[in-house]
Amino acid sequence: MSTRSYICRENEDHTYTGIYCHWDGYPLHHGPILTKNYDTRQKVNELLILGELSSLDETPEKCCAYHRDRGEPYEPPYPITVKGFMESFAEYMYVFCLDSKWRYFDKKTCDEYSSPLSIEKNLVPHNYYYYPVWESPEKYQVLRNGDEVYINVPRRRRKEEK
Repeated sequence: MSTRSYICRENEDHTYTGIYCHWDGYPLHHGPILTKNYDTRQKVNELLILGELSSLDETPEKCCAYHRDRGEPYEPPYPITVKGFMESFAEYMYVFCLDSKWRYFDKKTCDEYSSPLSIEKNLVPHNYYYYPVWESPEKYQVLRNGDEVYINVPRRRRKEEK
């Protein structure tokens, strides 16, 4: 299944303009990519000008854009409100704010009057995975983030990496 999201920039009048992204919109995926690779307004604009995305990657060239890569009709960046986000099918809305920091809205925890959350304060390291059970195995490193438990699982090597 996909985790849908919006990727936006905050405008001078404190409105948001953004695009839709279909795959992997959860903070553990989008957070590190956005904060590390799209850290200036110019880089964010280069991303948004692609239009709607199938998937986000480290550079606009590596992203899969519906128009450029699949030949679908171009959907330019458009105004997005928090209320509109709440009524949409997207689960997260990422915003590059005027202070050049990435923040996000989580549909599970916000309403149309909420302020966006800090990505940096809510990120879990990329080698930790959500473990949705009450007790975690003792052989793994455990990281607790509020009520959620994450475990550090060694990545299996693919055949070509061996």
